[in-house]
Amino acid sequence: MGPILIPEYLNDFICIGSACEDTCCAGWNITVEKKTYQTYRKVRQPEMAEKLLKYVKRNRKGHDDSNYAKFILDDNKNCHMMLEDGLCSIHKELGEEFLCNTCAVYPRFLTSVGNVTEKSLTLSCPEAARIVLLRKEGIGFIETEEPKKTRGLINKDLNLEKHPHFWDLRIFTIQLLQSRQQPIEVRLIVLGLFIQKIEQLKPNELEQELQLIMQDYLNRLDDDEYIRRY
Repeated sequence: MGPILIPEYLNDFICIGSACEDTCCAGWNITVEKKTYQTYRKVRQPEMAEKLLKYVKRNRKGHDDSNYAKFILDDNKNCHMMLEDGLCSIHKELGEEFLCNTCAVYPRFLTSVGNVTEKSLTLSCPEAARIVLLRKEGIGFIETEEPKKTRGLINKDLNLEKHPHFWDLRIFTIQLLQSRQQPIEVRLIVLGLFIQKIEQLKPNELEQELQLIMQDYLNRLDDDEYIRRY
């Protein structure tokens, strides 16, 4: 995949498996890409082959190879491959390389921003949420090299030509949230008020006024009278 931008917290993430209070093997659709689907059909381990044949079905509504098939869930929306201890029988019996992309990648999230690939964690995973939200030292970013063997799908492709103010807004947002003179709840309120403000502007007004508005809202973090109102 080549160069990739990641938040520092990503290196601290390790799945806690059966200790997790909200398993990722339940409650959502699990899609299977064509290559893995074909691999499942070649499994020779009798018990696993039977379960995969029964519970992995073609997705006739899928439009591409990444959404070629899906796992059938039980009446409680649990994956039939989940063991009583909450772990995955595919991972246990066949190995990690037999996981579909959905299961192998989650909770990692890949985004293409212009010519840069970025990886982060989605906070629907409790352990990811703890690592991100309870990180006392704040969040920094590093550029590294992603091993070519790493599996992953681009979850979102952001066309910067359609979002000309993306980098200005992102840098401002990070700068505001990393500022430590106010508690995080105050910073989030100020950020919300800022977003509300710029959403009311017409494109030509945004072009002319954005820089001044961003500086104004950064200065508000130092305005004790303004903060007391919230």
